Amino acid sequence: MELVDAEGRQISFWGVDRTNYAVLAFGNYSPTGETSAGGSHLDPYRLDDPQNQRMAVGIVDGSPFVKLKSADGKTQIRMMLSVAGKPFILHG
Repeated sequence: MELVDAEGRQISFWGVDRTNYAVLAFGNYSPTGETSAGGSHLDPYRLDDPQNQRMAVGIVDGSPFVKLKSADGKTQIRMMLSVAGKPFILHG
């Protein structure tokens, strides 16, 4: 499923992405149609592709995760649970 704005631009994706993770994902979005990198939000990228996800919350192998990327597309923070069920954060 996807959520779109009044102009039909994709705002978020909710489903199983290309890596088979169940996610709620968001990409770059600006009501003016411009991304922070200066490109048009009408570019044909899809949020089911993890490379295009700026923020994702989901489940992988039965364990929850949160992933945050900076404007340059690099993953900055991942929050997950260890095998023992303890939370941990990876950065950079």
